[in-house]
Order: sequence, then C-alpha cells, then structure tokens
Amino acid sequence: MFELATRSLLWDNRDLDRPGVLSFDPSGDRLAVECRQEMQIWDWRVRRIISRLQKNFGAVSLTRWQPDGASLIMGCADRMIRVWDLWRNQVGTLSGHTREVVGLIPHPHQPLLVSHAWDNTLRVWDTSSGNVLLQASGMIPLCFDTEGRRLAVWKRGRGIGLLNVVGSDSYRTLGATPGLPTRFNTNDFNRSSTV
Repeated sequence: MFELATRSLLWDNRDLDRPGVLSFDPSGDRLAVECRQEMQIWDWRVRRIISRLQKNFGAVSLTRWQPDGASLIMGCADRMIRVWDLWRNQVGTLSGHTREVVGLIPHPHQPLLVSHAWDNTLRVWDTSSGNVLLQASGMIPLCFDTEGRRLAVWKRGRGIGLLNVVGSDSYRTLGATPGLPTRFNTNDFNRSSTV
C-alpha cells in the first residue's frame, strides 16, 4: 500500500495467500481482500484481520461496500452476487444473471443494488428481500447521483442517459422472519399499522 502524495510505502504484507480483489470501505479504515480460500477484512492501520469468510464459491470478480460500510457486496465468477452482512456475519445470495457479474453499484441511501453482467443485462435488486425490481438489456450502469434519484446508464448507439429511481413510502416489502412460516393464508393490519 502506497501513500500517493509522497509515493512512500505504507504497508507491505507478503503473507497473504494469493491476494486478488481489494477494496476499501467508505471510511478508508477497513480493507477487503480476496485470498485463495477466504475473504478477509483488515483494519489496515493496525495490520490486523477483523473478519473472515470462507470462500466456498470460487473466484470473486469485484467487490463494493454498501455506503454505510455494514456489508460487502461480491460479484462472483459463478454468476452469483453475494452480500456479506459484516455485523451479523451472514451471507445472502442474489441469483439471476446467466454470465459473470462485472458491475455493482450500491444505492447511496437505500437497500438497492444495480448489477451488470456479461449476459448484457442490468438488474436492480432490493437487497433486503433479494428480489429483482427491474431487469433491462443493452444498458451499462455508470453511477447514481448523490441523492440516489437518478442512475446514469450508457447504451450503445444512444450514449449516456438517465433513469429515474422512484422510491415509495406507500409500501414496504416484508422479509421472512426466522422461526415463522414463510406462507400465510390471511393477514390484516391493526390500527397502529402492525401486521
């Protein structure tokens, strides 16, 4: 690791087992490192591993951090996207791409993720439920604006365009609760809006 301004060496770790993809968390204090058999999260300032995840899923193509630093998102060569919740130490899987994932863009404020793969599809995911909210072909996602209201995309022959991202306060997707059945025949809301 180098200090760019001074070009001085800050850290040289030769003990890593075939390091691959690297990415800093939003604060710059933690470094995600792909190794041959595991993902590692380092507190690089004190040179200490603070979290490990065994890789039973093969190579990682790219990683991105959620803007709050709570999760590491991994695009994997097996066409899956894995979301590693570091606080709960749980990994969720987003599946649907038919070729390798090559682009990941987390929403700046909501549990949304935009992915792009060699299958020529752009997908917008609700990471809290794992559902695909939008799938489109022929567009490459570039970035969200700072408010997360627009997504810049590039389309061959058309150039750069903007997609509006509209959130809704009128509904919310409810995820499964551990220990409760996943299917319900009836439901209702009481006056305090609890199910």
